[in-house]
Amino acid sequence: MTEKIRAFIAIRMPDAINVALGRAVHAIDAAGIRGVRTVRSDGIHLTLKFLGDIERERVADVSEAIGRAASVVDPFELQIGEAGVFPNWRAPRVFWLGLEGELEALGRLHGAVESEIASVGFEPDTRVYQPHLTLARIRDNASPDDRRQAADVFSSLALASELHIDGDHASLMRTTFTPQGAVHDALFTAQLGSDGG
Repeated sequence: MTEKIRAFIAIRMPDAINVALGRAVHAIDAAGIRGVRTVRSDGIHLTLKFLGDIERERVADVSEAIGRAASVVDPFELQIGEAGVFPNWRAPRVFWLGLEGELEALGRLHGAVESEIASVGFEPDTRVYQPHLTLARIRDNASPDDRRQAADVFSSLALASELHIDGDHASLMRTTFTPQGAVHDALFTAQLGSDGG
């Protein structure tokens, strides 16, 4: 049987961002709201493309595609933006932070990743790309009161918008599910504006 891994392509967060987002995650946890599941602060990332469960032998092709995509985009800088939710504030399911800064460059990287990944057999995503950093999710069985309370806590979070994210790489990430939550590790990283190594 072929071994599969859960994979996605992302920009990993620098330590300073992980520390700041860890404080925000802690504030959400400290509110003690039933049905809210926060993301581990060391696992927060900016997803460029979700691949799903892929065969292990496809890692080399995907890595080469990431290298090609990274080579055509120069490094850029982003900052933490405003808080948001999916699908809306009345019935939130996902709490996230938006991004500001060189979003056009991020869009070019996303487009290059989509194009190169399609060239190795993955379906392109037809949805509009909405770059964000997920901090928490609300379980389906959460009550309307829990959802309102979570939305209040989340909308009141104060994060330093001067925190910078260097968009200087794209990584192939593997997700491993543990009792403590999802753990993400990089299988391959390509520096932007380079030959993909």
